[in-house]
Amino acid sequence: MAPVAADVVGALAKIVRKLKELRTAATKRCNVADENRAEQGIPLEDMDESGMRNRLASGQASGSANDNPDSPSTTSGESGTMTPGNGENSESQVSFVKTTWRRLSGGFGTGWVFWKSAEEQKRIKRERGHDRFLREKIDEYPDGFSRLAAFVNSDNDFAMIRSFSYCHTRLLLQLQVEVTELEKALFTLDKKDEANPAMKYRRVSTKHKENSDTEHTKLMSELKTKLKEYDETVQKFVFLKSLGPPPERNHYSYFNWIWRNKPLSKGYYDYIYHASDFVSLSGSRSSYFEELIRRHITWWRGSPIRKWIKIKEEEMPTLDQSVSYYSPSRLGGVVQVLMVSTIMGVLLIPVYLLFLVPMSHLMMAITSTAFIFLFAIIMTVVAEGRIYEIFVGTATYAAILIMFLGNISQASLGSRPN
Repeated sequence: MAPVAADVVGALAKIVRKLKELRTAATKRCNVADENRAEQGIPLEDMDESGMRNRLASGQASGSANDNPDSPSTTSGESGTMTPGNGENSESQVSFVKTTWRRLSGGFGTGWVFWKSAEEQKRIKRERGHDRFLREKIDEYPDGFSRLAAFVNSDNDFAMIRSFSYCHTRLLLQLQVEVTELEKALFTLDKKDEANPAMKYRRVSTKHKENSDTEHTKLMSELKTKLKEYDETVQKFVFLKSLGPPPERNHYSYFNWIWRNKPLSKGYYDYIYHASDFVSLSGSRSSYFEELIRRHITWWRGSPIRKWIKIKEEEMPTLDQSVSYYSPSRLGGVVQVLMVSTIMGVLLIPVYLLFLVPMSHLMMAITSTAFIFLFAIIMTVVAEGRIYEIFVGTATYAAILIMFLGNISQASLGSRPN
């Protein structure tokens, strides 16, 4: 096995060297083409922030193509792609090939900045002006509410506030009582008007006599004000409740930072003790797999996954080493890998067991039932699917396994001697 592995590694190294040589040659050809275009006074294509050359938009053409109708290449008004013009075909083809090579090499080269060395990445950032991006540092803010606000704003995990559920409920209860009392008073007034024929107009019309219906007008105005206050309070309370609670670990991180730094005067951070009253402002709920990864890196500080998704020290918003920040893109990549691995495992493991492990029909049925039950649990707990989605997904998975079992049974029957 060792010689084979060495040969494979050597072949891969040759391929990598060959790709680097091809890319270097393409870059040199593009640079020569750019120099020739500059000497001829032809403007180069613009580049965006990522360093990639922009294609000409629909209906647009380069300055040289507009100025010279006999230019060897023009731009199609519908697709924006380079097409041969009225010049010589050979020159048009050469120009088109050079343009294509330049765009491909430029896109390929700038798309892999992540794999370059740290020094090369810094150089590229300086050239593109990315080193001027401002990154807020928590430690630069004055102590007090200013630094606390900078910390809360530094990551979505810390974006949480109190919903004041008890206060909202207490206020709504009082408003309910007040509105109910006004409702009773309005009903009593309507019954009194019913007994008085002279007040019939007040029950059947909205046009009342001036300066003679002060009691009714005052009661309706007060009821309108209280109902408006009650409705607004209900709507805002429902909105706060819909935000959902933050994960327990996020509140612990929030609490630990305040407990260590104590940015406010004594008693001013008592709100942090009401752990069950907080709601998250991040606007998105974490999936089961993401929460699993986050709990893993929280409790195992030496996890290789934690080292991989943790952002670089120069990008950290604080010098406090007790606070950890993670890259959302890398965390999302790990979550996707874990999700795909789980899906592939649930699909392929029973197939391998049924196909490779000799077992009776009873054991095949038990194995299939166990994996169907496991799939239903995954759909319920992990995917948080609705009943209809769980039923359809489980039925499809069961159909696949049953079809596979049927094929195995037919194969086994066909292999028996007559």
